[in-house]
Amino acid sequence: MPKVDVNFEEQPANFREREVSLKLVIKNSGSTPIEIRAISPRLPDGATLLETKDFSLLAPKTLHTELCGQLTNLTNDVLRITDQDFRARLTQIQKESMQAIISEVSGWLGFFKIYFKMLSGRLTRTFEETKVRERAVLLKIENSTDAESIFGGLIQTSTIDEALKTTFVLKLEKLRAVEKELGKGTDIEAAPIATVEPDSFLSATYVIRFPRNWLNPSQFGVSIETTYEEHGKPARHNQIATKLISISPSPIALTAVAMASAVLGVALKHLVPQAASGGTFELTHILPGAELAGGVILALVFFNVFEFTNLLTELRATLGWRSALLVGVLSGLGSDRIFNAIKALLGT
Repeated sequence: MPKVDVNFEEQPANFREREVSLKLVIKNSGSTPIEIRAISPRLPDGATLLETKDFSLLAPKTLHTELCGQLTNLTNDVLRITDQDFRARLTQIQKESMQAIISEVSGWLGFFKIYFKMLSGRLTRTFEETKVRERAVLLKIENSTDAESIFGGLIQTSTIDEALKTTFVLKLEKLRAVEKELGKGTDIEAAPIATVEPDSFLSATYVIRFPRNWLNPSQFGVSIETTYEEHGKPARHNQIATKLISISPSPIALTAVAMASAVLGVALKHLVPQAASGGTFELTHILPGAELAGGVILALVFFNVFEFTNLLTELRATLGWRSALLVGVLSGLGSDRIFNAIKALLGT
């Protein structure tokens, strides 16, 4: 049994960003080399893998998959343009899917029916069935051999614009170059991503973009499954590394909350003394114009730069609408003192 350690670490970054760099480290602590066969990121819904950085064959394999996908899309686009029967089959599949949905949600209870189907997942299953039927009639390119066959049998003899043919040829040439770099011709699965010698390690960095909530932080679980085998042995082993990622809410929404809360802070500062003295409440006394504007501007600036100071360090881990509310109220309450301190610092 090989001794392999798989670790997954978040790289230091601005905690307000929604793009996170995650570093995968695979260390071989055994006495024999291991061959990495697959590295499969498992991303949550809405997350997007933007970039992969490493010194192995992982990047060429990713590029190979991307080029095959682009050639597949280009091929099916040509079929839609030139083959009327192909176009009719796709249209019929989509038409039947829409008819099935409309027939099930018709009537005066249609809105409630479609809402129930969405909650129960039946509507999602209907769309998934449609995609399965569409994939059955669509062509798929998996390597340069497939692409060459399709080019000779379809693209080259079609009446499409020469620019599309040139694009297909250029992508095909790039696909051949990638397969040559992988070293195993068109047998992509036979090529290991990398070989890790004893007491050595392989590292790869993934840049992932996550979706945001408007007002509350989001928690996402990211996993990477690594498949490897000992050199010369057919048995394969899997390890999964998991990391919990916290993504801050929308900075625009939180800034708006902080600025609105500054108004509350200014009002609270004037409201408490008036309430204690039994005076009458007048809006112009509670919200003086110049001080109100100063508090709002102070909240705008301070909320967006407080991580560069030693203040409110605990808020960085739980940045949300409550922390924006706190920063805004404190900015409104202490606006006059802060401005006096700035004046004293500037000597004015």
